[in-house]
Amino acid sequence: MKKEWFGKLKNYLLIILSATLIFTAVKLYHEKQENTRQYELFLSNFYYELSSTNRVLHSIVEQPPEENDLEQGLLLIERGLERTSLMLDVGRKLITKPITQTYLFSDHPIAQFADDDTLTSDEVHYLKNLMKNLDAIQARLYSEETRQVNTDLSISAFNNILDDSGPDSEFLTLNKSVAIPFEIVDQEHAPNQIQNWIRHNKSSEEKKVFIVDGNTYIVMISDHDHKMEITDINRTGDIIAVYHDINSVQSEESFDATIAKLEMETERSFQFTTPVEEEDTHIENTENMGTSSKISDSASVKVELISPERLPN
Repeated sequence: MKKEWFGKLKNYLLIILSATLIFTAVKLYHEKQENTRQYELFLSNFYYELSSTNRVLHSIVEQPPEENDLEQGLLLIERGLERTSLMLDVGRKLITKPITQTYLFSDHPIAQFADDDTLTSDEVHYLKNLMKNLDAIQARLYSEETRQVNTDLSISAFNNILDDSGPDSEFLTLNKSVAIPFEIVDQEHAPNQIQNWIRHNKSSEEKKVFIVDGNTYIVMISDHDHKMEITDINRTGDIIAVYHDINSVQSEESFDATIAKLEMETERSFQFTTPVEEEDTHIENTENMGTSSKISDSASVKVELISPERLPN
């Protein structure tokens, strides 16, 4: 009797186990199907954003427009790159297998290229390099058979394409900054508004950015023992980076002014980077004629973020 009871219990357990296995297998199958569907949808949307952005990029490089049309075109490229980067983030959240992290599509200073209403040779070179990068990625995602994105591409293969955007690859725009031409101006040749401001403020070390008559002027005042020398000015990210050295000098003036002129008008913030010796970190906020300044010190550099001001005539 007991043996018969155990036999029935065993059969029941086998039936329950079989049903559980079948249910689990069906669930896993549907999950796999759903994940595959989500991945294919991700690939299609990613490819659409990439190819749309690349199409605008080609038109700008092949026939650069001017003024408002240039600004709109460059803004479309930058926004397209941001949407492409956003699609990667969405893919990482929807798909169970990890998608590689890349910064290829973010932190480009492209919208800034329209600040002076035209493209410099360095900016055209930057856009051509980026176009070459996007062309290479788009070509590896493309299927000649279907004439659209290859949805049979595995996640591993997709990651390999993005991983190829490394330091030794053609896919990566290595230096996400572009040099801005500038001219060092003697104080007596600066606009009257600049000269007047210096005369009234030449009593302490200062870093200022002014907009006068459609041009942007960087004014740096240092004490008589030192002279600030601007080495580079670059468009980078959402800011304009100013790099400068501090040289020891002997001057008859209590304070000395360095003035750099940019032949463009911009409201973007300027980031000043100076080598320092001390190790400290602090933030300083200054409210003077609408100017805000953020300072961060490290063992090697000091960084200040300054907004441009418009001087009255």
